[in-house]
Amino acid sequence: MGRHNKSFVENFWVEDINSTAGFDVLSNRMRDGRKLCKEIDDYLRQRSKIEAQYAKELQKLNKQDNKEDLGGLEMAWKEMKQQTERIAHHHDVAAKHFLNIANEISIFNTEQKKVTKEWEDKVSKLHSAAKNTYAKVNNQYKVYDNKFNENSAADAALKYNEKHSDGITPKEMEKTRTKADKARDELEKTDTLYKTLVKQVQEEMSTWEKEMSGLCKKFQDLDEQRIDHLRDYLWKCTNIDSQANARLVGIGKCTNKDSQSNVDHDQANVIMISRYRKCTNIDSQANVDHDQVNVDGRYRIIDSDDQVYRKCTNKDSQVNVDHDQVVGSKHRLSGRYRKCTNIDSQANVDHDQVGIGSVQTQTQVNVDHDQCCENVRVVLEKCNIDNDIDHFITKHKTGNRHPARVEYKGHSKVPTPVLIFMMMSVREKKTDLL
Repeated sequence: MGRHNKSFVENFWVEDINSTAGFDVLSNRMRDGRKLCKEIDDYLRQRSKIEAQYAKELQKLNKQDNKEDLGGLEMAWKEMKQQTERIAHHHDVAAKHFLNIANEISIFNTEQKKVTKEWEDKVSKLHSAAKNTYAKVNNQYKVYDNKFNENSAADAALKYNEKHSDGITPKEMEKTRTKADKARDELEKTDTLYKTLVKQVQEEMSTWEKEMSGLCKKFQDLDEQRIDHLRDYLWKCTNIDSQANARLVGIGKCTNKDSQSNVDHDQANVIMISRYRKCTNIDSQANVDHDQVNVDGRYRIIDSDDQVYRKCTNKDSQVNVDHDQVVGSKHRLSGRYRKCTNIDSQANVDHDQVGIGSVQTQTQVNVDHDQCCENVRVVLEKCNIDNDIDHFITKHKTGNRHPARVEYKGHSKVPTPVLIFMMMSVREKKTDLL
């Protein structure tokens, strides 16, 4: 795999560290994939029950037995019941195959869910930690900024008093110095915490981005595996249908890599008709041979008794004609029997043909099981992993720009002129009062 032109790891990022848009899109993709697996799993389990029930009903129907000996027709009737038993067997086998595939899908889906959850929990936890630390960084920066301004103001006041020490009492000078020292200590503590949080969020974001990249790659691998496995499972399902409706003696092979002999309900009918016709053909062949002897005899005998001999051979030929007439009646019986087998054949045109008629149009819609299976296989052949991945990315991508790196925003600025002016005004008023 991995032959695609686009990849999850390059297309599901968001610049905002607080956003989970890219993560959510990929998680939804995985969830939808598991939902499809579960849907197919449920379908195959129900299909298995239906096939098993159908086989059971056919076997139940086939238990009825006629003790009377009705000759050739009885033989054909028994043959039909034997073939019905074989049909029931193949539907029972199909039920087991469908259930086996359902179990495989269930195991595959459970494993995918387990791996997906492990990655989602890990990345989600890392992202939440980075997001929370990022919020702390922003809050701490505001505190740091305020403390920086307070420290700048206290430092400016101290410098002003030191510059105009003549008008400042020692007590007031000490108070100003204490306030400046306190503001400096608080600024240093705030700055240290701010730097620590910035470093922490940088590390957490780096770890999260690394794991998020891993999640993107893993989810793409899981998605490709899901497409590949489901395509293979669906193909196997079409082969089960083809096998159940193909020839019992095995004519042709399925197109799948797991090729199997085809089995057909119709073959049962062909076998019965063929056997019945062989019986009548034996009689006809005997008559033909007998007639040939008579003909040869008539043309070999040329003495005076020729006319008498001809009469004898003609009588034999007449007997043969009558015998053949009986055989002809058998052929008519075979024709009637063929109608019965044709009913099975008609039903086997996708169990074989489904007729939908109306008074106005008398239309009939024919549906062939094998054609239905082939239609599915044609679509499956068009199912391309690379195209599916590229289509999904094109439709749902969130961007390729990672969140901006959080940087330390330490600054060194002096108090604003207004603040200095206010401080100077307060000092001058106090001096005047003294």
